[in-house]
Amino acid sequence: MVCVLAVKFITPDFTDEGRNHLLDTMTPAAIAKYIRSGYRYHVAEDKDEIVGTVGIRENRHLYHLFVAESHQGRG
Repeated sequence: MVCVLAVKFITPDFTDEGRNHLLDTMTPAAIAKYIRSGYRYHVAEDKDEIVGTVGIRENRHLYHLFVAESHQGRG
């Protein structure tokens, strides 16, 4: 979900190099590394489907925030 949303909403005007760099920070391995280094990740679920995720560094910096298209605009 994270990479699909990033490609659709964030990277359309990126160079290939920029897009690849950003997407490399969003792989499961990269996120596991962030978690090991102290980042906190939370997911939102609706009927057993992941519909959102947030990554926070040092409990004060929002690093990743993604909401499934089906759940955007709901407040």
